Amino acid sequence: MILKRWVFSIYVIIFFLSCFLQKIFAQKDNPSPAITVINLIRGSGLGHENDDLVSSLRAQWQVTRDLGVNATWLMQYSVLEDQNIIDLAKNEMSGQEFGLLLEIDRNSAQKANILYRGQGAWYFSDGLFLVSYDVNERRILIDKAFSKFKQIFGYYPKTVGAWWVGGDSLSYMQKKYYVYILTNYRNTVLYIGVTNSLSRRTFEHRKGIETAAFTKKYRLYKLIWFQEFQSVREAILCEKRIKGWRRSRKIDLIKEVNPGLRGLLC
Repeated sequence: MILKRWVFSIYVIIFFLSCFLQKIFAQKDNPSPAITVINLIRGSGLGHENDDLVSSLRAQWQVTRDLGVNATWLMQYSVLEDQNIIDLAKNEMSGQEFGLLLEIDRNSAQKANILYRGQGAWYFSDGLFLVSYDVNERRILIDKAFSKFKQIFGYYPKTVGAWWVGGDSLSYMQKKYYVYILTNYRNTVLYIGVTNSLSRRTFEHRKGIETAAFTKKYRLYKLIWFQEFQSVREAILCEKRIKGWRRSRKIDLIKEVNPGLRGLLC
């Protein structure tokens, strides 16, 4: 017992000493303080059943705004379904960064068609943390949350917070997939594909490496449109959807972001 207390005391001393030295060196190299404020916004299913979440968020926002401090606001899945909170975030909280909080409640598990693992209170780790679920379930939960976030904000989150994420989930969230459209010099033929690396895939098309005979025949080497996805499932669904469109509709899609059908660098 005495040894454990000594070890604990040593750890505490090292921790505060490291913080003290960091403060000294930070002041020496950069006299201006740097602060990152991260606020977690949990849904009603995570212990806030009787709380006014909109008023709570507005009060937090008021504090950071009065201090002139920009913050990162991490939203749990169920918060993304609360239109009042989303309206507040979009209409009043300008200049703020919004991201995801990957904490699982019954609602988010149900929307992802995953069996909720929690058996006790919401804060028990058996259902709240991503690591409570198997690898495939984690990916489905991540895909659902990322897809919902993009549906609301129009982009994927740059910041994601969670407890006990797991290395496999971190690697999975860093992956990106793309649906892309190629054409020829005269813009007369279109090719639609899916890849996890635009630069590699367009290079392969130009060099004829592992490419379809169709692209070789019509010399489809010019990249004129692409869209990023967090999951391969979403990318494949988008590819199939666009392939089913008429050419005129595909051209309209391309011209929304590339009116001149110019070749894009990647």
